[in-house]
Parts: sequence; structure tokens; C-alpha cells
Amino acid sequence: MGGVGIYKKIKEVRPDAVLVMMTASAVEDLVQGALVEGVHGIVCRSVDIQRVVALVIESQSSSRGAVVLVADHDPGTRVILKDVLVKTGYRVVTAPSSKEAIVLASDRACDILLIDLRLPPMNSLETYLAIEDLNLEAVAVMMTAHRLAMANLVEQAPGNPCLYKPLDMDELLSLIEGIW
Repeated sequence: MGGVGIYKKIKEVRPDAVLVMMTASAVEDLVQGALVEGVHGIVCRSVDIQRVVALVIESQSSSRGAVVLVADHDPGTRVILKDVLVKTGYRVVTAPSSKEAIVLASDRACDILLIDLRLPPMNSLETYLAIEDLNLEAVAVMMTAHRLAMANLVEQAPGNPCLYKPLDMDELLSLIEGIW
């Protein structure tokens, strides 16, 4: 398995990890592929320790964005939100169910929770309350494509914003910036 493959495996286990790759032979397509995949930087040929240290310092300052948990049953929504948020500097973990969202939130410090109101098997309010029981200080933002059907549920969570699908990415980013 090559460096990019290893990078992908590490990101599966630790999505918030920042990686710098080092290589003795820079193959342009592999280097470009690694950067596209999200590698923070690449050091080629003989190792320049000052460059490595500079990349580590840079990665620490650039990875201080909030950790956002995106919990939505729709894989397309999870992918789009993750792409937008990562490109904006946030660290993102995703979950397709409320059970997975609770496990992820208990395993890592999440700052912001984006939770679909119809997240199976529990709704977003139940999911948020279960995460809140873990004594986490995350801020929950609910999402739904069913404004009228979910109005009651939204009213049960005063103080927690609710975004309506299709999501306006500018509105989402503005809301997250206001929270973080």
C-alpha cells in the first residue's frame, strides 16, 4: 500500500488527523493525488527538517477549526457538508445514524453537531439530549427537509437553530462561524 492509501486508512480511523507526507521519489501524479485527498503538505527528496517543522507548526495553526459532527441518514448530504466544511477549515466526522453519532460524540470532542431531524432510529432532539447527557458542551444545529412536519420538534428545542433543506451553504457557514 502506498502513502496515499495509508493516508486514507488513517483518515478513516482519525478524520481529524493532519498528515504531512515525506517521500524520496516525488511522482507528480501521486503528490497531486495526495494533496487532493487532503494531505497538508509533502516533503520530497532528502528530508529538510526545517521544512518538516514548519509544516507541523502550520498544520497546528490551520487545524484549530471546530470539530463538526454531521449526522444525516442521507450519504449525499454527509459528503457535501463534509466537503464544504473541510474546505472552510473545519474538522468533520460523519454519522449515518443517531447511534453512531452518539458513539462518535463520546469518542471525540465535537464542538458543533449538525443533526438531521429524521435521523434513525431516534430524532435529532433525542440524539442531542443523549449527547448532552455525556456532559459535552457541543452546540446542536438541527436540519430538516420537512419544515411543517417537524415544527413541533423544532419548538421543543428552543435556542437550538434549525436549518431547512435544501441547505443554503452561506447561511450554514455564517451560523457555524457565529457559534465558533
